Amino acid sequence: MKRGHNVRKFTELGFAMTAIAALVAGCGGGGGGVANIGNGTTVTGIVADGYLSGAKVCLDVNSNDICDTGEPFGTSAASGVYSISVSAGQTTNFPVVAEVLANSIDEDTASAVGQAFTLTAPAGASFVSPLTTLVQQGVRAGLTQASAVDAVNAQLGFATPAAAAASGISPLDNYVVKKGASTDQTNAHFRAHEAAKTVAAVLKGWMSSLGFDNATKKPDAATQRVLAQQAQSMLASQFANPAASMFIPASAVSAITSTQANAGALKAEIAAISVPTAAAATQAVTLNFDVINGATPVGTTGCATPLTLGNAPASGIAPAGTVGTIKDLRFYVSNVSLIDAAGNYFPIKMTENANQGRNVALLDFEDSTTTCAANASPATNTVVTGSVVPGNYVGVAFTVGVPQYATDGGSVVLLNHSDPAQVAVNATTGAPATPLPLQNAAMNWMWQFGRKFTKIEFTAAPVAPALVGVTTMVHLGSLGCNADPMAAQVVTPCASPNKMNVAFTSGFNPTVNKIALDLGSLFAGLNLTTAQTWMSGKVANMMTANPVYYYDKFQIDMVNGLPINNGAAQTIFKIK
Repeated sequence: MKRGHNVRKFTELGFAMTAIAALVAGCGGGGGGVANIGNGTTVTGIVADGYLSGAKVCLDVNSNDICDTGEPFGTSAASGVYSISVSAGQTTNFPVVAEVLANSIDEDTASAVGQAFTLTAPAGASFVSPLTTLVQQGVRAGLTQASAVDAVNAQLGFATPAAAAASGISPLDNYVVKKGASTDQTNAHFRAHEAAKTVAAVLKGWMSSLGFDNATKKPDAATQRVLAQQAQSMLASQFANPAASMFIPASAVSAITSTQANAGALKAEIAAISVPTAAAATQAVTLNFDVINGATPVGTTGCATPLTLGNAPASGIAPAGTVGTIKDLRFYVSNVSLIDAAGNYFPIKMTENANQGRNVALLDFEDSTTTCAANASPATNTVVTGSVVPGNYVGVAFTVGVPQYATDGGSVVLLNHSDPAQVAVNATTGAPATPLPLQNAAMNWMWQFGRKFTKIEFTAAPVAPALVGVTTMVHLGSLGCNADPMAAQVVTPCASPNKMNVAFTSGFNPTVNKIALDLGSLFAGLNLTTAQTWMSGKVANMMTANPVYYYDKFQIDMVNGLPINNGAAQTIFKIK
């Protein structure tokens, strides 16, 4: 959520769709163009990771990221060259899709790619690559093409448009031609080619995990957007040192993308993009959340009722822990889905109210009494309510955190970086009002220009001679974002999203079970008699707690801010 503090930025979701300027006749060395032949027109171009032959390339007339029957198409040949016969006026109006098959040949390796994946490019582009795919997914999400290009350039290590221009780089370039014979990591186009390999490896890995082959099963637009986000996240973690070897080998990417647990995380994110309409989601559902301390109920009584947390290691003796009370206990959840016995995810369409907006809910277990008095918010909220497509469900999944944007409901709304004071449509930008649960100023992270995903604070009972007990604070939020909430836009979204994934694929009945946050597990093994401040932003002089401890508890990778194995090993949320 921080503004301008990290060049490792990547594009997540964007604003409203904008018109795309034509990019024809070479596209920065792409080798494509447009030729008039009688009353028809032929569009030519190149598709590449390395140059790819045997890929189906089409104009995506209905903008669904799939080559559908009836859409103009061609098949790429040697050097990735393709040509498409189109009608007049189609040449620059529609995006380009390249469906790469498992037996398509990558000229980098002179062998079959082995796993199908899909590439896209903005309308008018003639070079289609993993990097143009990131640009197009930014455009689909609402960024202007120029902003999407700048965001991908930032991922290539060029923090500003001026720096990218000085290097002569663009993600729309034919990097194969422009790199020449260079193998120097400081060569912008060589780096672009290496980055494209990383993106392609991520796309292939997730396509495999989700069962897509581009023949009998193709990824839809929502899936493509989530896969691109995963690739961007992977890419963002590579740029700690632009002069070093920065790119994850394909074998390492495969190890990350091949697990069923991580595939489950993607299913939840894909489902969340396609929240059903009220007409389709007719089955009412209420998810009950709770707070426990091991076997001891806490609920909303933690502000006034003492509880014992943590334990200070001492000479092998396990002490009883620290007695104290809650000072604050609130957290956001999003991407909430129910799971059926076959492992399919069905997103909950949340009811709009003071605690829920744009499918983000604020769970609140503090009641502003005693040690929580400073919070001035006596109302609590322990449920997520809404509706789902009718079915029998055995599991539940959700994210602890706030998305960058919401794109359901007919209008795009900035969420994580929205201005909490914006209670009406912004007259300048036309952006809709910030949803009610995100207008909570106590959960706004001013120095990070975004939201505190969790605000969990515990105050130890005072021990003489101290008059006030020390407080342990656990604040989770995104890092490395370049946002302008007053203008209602994220320039280049967060390098470390720091959102926690939670999934229980079985053993959950929403009419019987509760989802409980276990404070005992969260604070186990810590000495809470000394002040413990933990903020995922890791700002200097503001974190005295062990960062690895909390990242591990949230099952978030401390380096890139991504969930570890979809949070499969997390223990702080339990079903009861």
